[in-house]
Amino acid sequence: MYKGMKLDDLKKWMERLSDEELQLELNFHSDDYSIAGPVTLPIKATENYYHVEGESPAPLFTAEELRSDGYDDAEINAFNVVIPKGTYYFNLEINTLSVTDRTLPVSDEVSS
Repeated sequence: MYKGMKLDDLKKWMERLSDEELQLELNFHSDDYSIAGPVTLPIKATENYYHVEGESPAPLFTAEELRSDGYDDAEINAFNVVIPKGTYYFNLEINTLSVTDRTLPVSDEVSS
């Protein structure tokens, strides 16, 4: 599993940027999912957040929300904590562009 960057590492990296670079918008991109968009302010997790396997898209749930949906504590403990309490996360605003949308259309006409 990929270990993310610590905030201290991010701070050290940002200190190397020029004043002009610090004024640029921060964006994210994923080739794997064909998504991109702006990064917003980080949010501090006040509880553990879980994903429920098989749900797509996979929203975040707290243990209390899972209990109200009928899950018991043993089932909740079997889920992976994707955002641990006390850590920071970004809620990404996603603009999707599928792989098929990125390919150029093929014309039936033949150039002479």
